Amino acid sequence: RWNPSAHTLDTDSVDLAAGLNYRSACHRLSMLAQYQHLRLDSASFRDAAGAIAQWRCDIDARTQAGGYLQYFDLRFPDQEVRDARRALFGATLARVLGFASSPLFVGTAYAGDEVPKQDVPQLRHRIYGVRAAISADLPRGWRGSASLSWERRDYEGEEPLFGATRLDKQTDLRLAAERAIAPAVRRALRTAA
Repeated sequence: RWNPSAHTLDTDSVDLAAGLNYRSACHRLSMLAQYQHLRLDSASFRDAAGAIAQWRCDIDARTQAGGYLQYFDLRFPDQEVRDARRALFGATLARVLGFASSPLFVGTAYAGDEVPKQDVPQLRHRIYGVRAAISADLPRGWRGSASLSWERRDYEGEEPLFGATRLDKQTDLRLAAERAIAPAVRRALRTAA
């Protein structure tokens, strides 16, 4: 991501992932190993390596429930004091609603913590969050989606610069619309490549 008027905020990232899936009856188990290298202003900013384990079950043709565990080791090359381990667990529910536009509702709740590798209590925090999203078919080949998410981070120690303990709350609302490119345009792009 490049910012023409603020290059100090330019970011580059490389993501690598490999995993396994296993399915039996309604149950599906997934294990995924991930690595991400993030650069900020052309300098290494953060490396994250970890794994995600997920269980899902198709309760019926329109409903799926599941749970997941995530673990990540976070390293900041120029700020080792921020190196930490993050662990999260969560539950999900997905359901196709019985309307003509086939809306899909997905809800997630999660909790966890981030523990710094050094004894820096003002960086240790507990994480709680919920997310709800819906997507539906729209006229003329479009598909629309909306999501609302809320996260709270309770920090353990007092921030020495401000004399207060941080409590972060973040709320995000996202609206999107997408449309598949016409087959002729896709063929032209493939031919040009």
